[in-house]
Amino acid sequence: MARTVLPMDPNGHVKFDYDLDEEVFKTALLVWNSSTLQWERMTQPTVNVDGDLTVTLGDVEMLLMGYYWGDVRYDLDSKGNVLYIGKHITKGAATSDSEWYITKYDYDSKDNVIRRRVMKGIWDNRVILSW
Repeated sequence: MARTVLPMDPNGHVKFDYDLDEEVFKTALLVWNSSTLQWERMTQPTVNVDGDLTVTLGDVEMLLMGYYWGDVRYDLDSKGNVLYIGKHITKGAATSDSEWYITKYDYDSKDNVIRRRVMKGIWDNRVILSW
């Protein structure tokens, strides 16, 4: 969990550190350190890579892909509740393609979402997937 906080002066007023050269306001980004049980200034990790770096579509990449889906489909019930959302990285992908990321929503009797599950599969087979 991260939070952005503005630096405070000793009187509790927000203190802006204005950099005239860069013309930006600086704020501190703090993260919770579960080892020290304190909020600490976040530092960006550094990774040194020798040679070629091959990236596969893993968990982090899939989270980021939420902004880049080429095709999105919805399946609604008679009340207008979303039952399924299908996302594919290719615009106009065939619904028979097996690379759809399908989210299924379950509702209680008052139409509140009580469960959400995600699977990869064929959009046309979304109802019979092994949920």
